[in-house]
Amino acid sequence: MPSPHDDDELYRRACALVRASQSASVSRLQRELRLGYNSAARLVARMAREGVIGSRSIMPWGRHDLPPEPPGLIINP
Repeated sequence: MPSPHDDDELYRRACALVRASQSASVSRLQRELRLGYNSAARLVARMAREGVIGSRSIMPWGRHDLPPEPPGLIINP
């Protein structure tokens, strides 16, 4: 059974991937992180909730605009 630490590490990796590519999509997270659809979709939803990606700008093909990076945000310590 995965620990909460594993979930946090996966979330950090997903955030770093989104920042590096400047776009977020469930399919990209699936491919790059080798996840199933539900896991990748939960990560995208969490990023939208936490302001990592802009939830108001969901585009028809599933990508999300990134808001400006908040000062002091450390994704990969």
